[in-house]
Amino acid sequence: MPTADEMRNLGESILILQRDRAVTIAGLKAETSAMKTDTAAFVGELAAGTAARKSDVASQLAEIDAAHQAIARATQERLAQDAAAMKTDTAAFVGELAAGTAARKAEVDSQLDGYATEMSQAREAWREHMGAPPPRPRKVKAAPPPKAKAAPSPKAKAAPPPKAKAAPPPPPKVEVAPPPPPPKVEAAPPSPPPVKEATPDDLALIRGIGASMEARLNGMGITTYADLAEASPDMIREQLGDFGRLAEVEEWIAQAKERI
Repeated sequence: MPTADEMRNLGESILILQRDRAVTIAGLKAETSAMKTDTAAFVGELAAGTAARKSDVASQLAEIDAAHQAIARATQERLAQDAAAMKTDTAAFVGELAAGTAARKAEVDSQLDGYATEMSQAREAWREHMGAPPPRPRKVKAAPPPKAKAAPSPKAKAAPPPKAKAAPPPPPKVEVAPPPPPPKVEAAPPSPPPVKEATPDDLALIRGIGASMEARLNGMGITTYADLAEASPDMIREQLGDFGRLAEVEEWIAQAKERI
């Protein structure tokens, strides 16, 4: 059986434990309350910060949206200005191109008319040349020499009957004058041999040469394959001008040499 001291010590220990328990509980309550207070303050601060951050984010989004709207408007205005300027430049370019095309067309038509006129004149001259042969030189016949008439012999009177012994006198000799020499007739100089005109060849049979290009070559004096084969490529390009930049003149000359 425990003694009184042991019971007293046990009682004191229990009291100490109860007191410590109460202190611990009170401390825990105080700490819990402080923690609640701190948590509430933190939550309030967090809510306030979240609201401020939310407000800042909303303000930033509004600023970004306003900036995007301004950029979009500026871009649309610049695109509209560029489109208007491009439209104006395109209209001006089209007008200049149309004017240049009309001028070039008029120039080409004038050149074609000139070529047609020259070709018509050349054909007419060729037709006249081939249709009317040159007149032949007339032969001059030499006049025959005049015939000299012999002088009439004088009539002798009838002589009396000769005597038997005398012989009749011989008839007088009549000298006939020689005929005058025939007049000198200067013979006409021999006519020069006819110049054989070169028959024009059909240059359009050569690849790369059309009717208009053949007319230009004919205008340069190139009418046959031989003329084209002997011509210089640089001379042909210089005579053709703009038409000779892309012309395959060397190929034309090679084909002309094959056709000779």
